[in-house]
Amino acid sequence: MRIIGGKAKGHGLAMVKSKGTRPTSDRVKESMFNILHNDLTGFKVLDLFAGVGNIGLESLSRGAASVTFVDMSQECIKIIKRNLEHTKLNNGKIKIIKSDFKKVLKNSTEQYDFIFLDPPYATNYAGIALELIRSYNLLANEGIVVVEHDKHTTFNNWEPYRQKKYGQTYLSFFCNEGEQK
Repeated sequence: MRIIGGKAKGHGLAMVKSKGTRPTSDRVKESMFNILHNDLTGFKVLDLFAGVGNIGLESLSRGAASVTFVDMSQECIKIIKRNLEHTKLNNGKIKIIKSDFKKVLKNSTEQYDFIFLDPPYATNYAGIALELIRSYNLLANEGIVVVEHDKHTTFNNWEPYRQKKYGQTYLSFFCNEGEQK
């Protein structure tokens, strides 16, 4: 796995040895950033269920102003820090939070331009996270939420404005209610 665009393009990323981690493939990541038009200059990004920080790091490489990485795993948090050092992307406004996603969303006072969710597939965490994002008004006007998921994932009352399939992996794109993309 590597950074595929921006100022840190080509830098490899350290991985977690745990079997429970399922990183976003370079193919899926490249497609997602193409859909997002690649340039995240000035964006505030939330990388929820961050794993090794793949999406947040890619966002920083492509110009994001700030990234908040959230994961429950201490091993993942260590790898995120190592990857930030290795890619030299650690000079922006960065938060790394080891916590439950629900607690982070309920306590956040920020609005984000881009929120990426990659929860474990066999859970209802995506739907819960989307509801909390809406309830706590965490998505900025014109903001985008992208969820990486499998075919069994449900989103409660959210409808994606776009969905792409890559083998067994899906990306669903969401915006605020009433906004058109």
